Amino acid sequence: VPWTDEDVGRGTHYAFLVLLADATTRDRAARALAGQGIETTRFPDLPSLSAYAYAGRAATPRARAIADRHLVLPLASTYGRSEVDRVVAALRGQL
Repeated sequence: VPWTDEDVGRGTHYAFLVLLADATTRDRAARALAGQGIETTRFPDLPSLSAYAYAGRAATPRARAIADRHLVLPLASTYGRSEVDRVVAALRGQL
């Protein structure tokens, strides 16, 4: 976890990103978690957004590769151990 307890106390962390083996694994995990009522999402690489299209997707292959493999898990300051454990167990069941 990249944050200290102090950081968590000051921040509004709303999501937790995990990097999976490939897009197929990501999509399978997202479907399985959705089936358990766990909402996930993903973020596009910046050049795929119109405001950054001038950069061209070919210029950012690592960003595209990460965008294609990551999954954003839910995270909230109100989550207790049981919520975190539920998300982790659901994800582990797909890996």
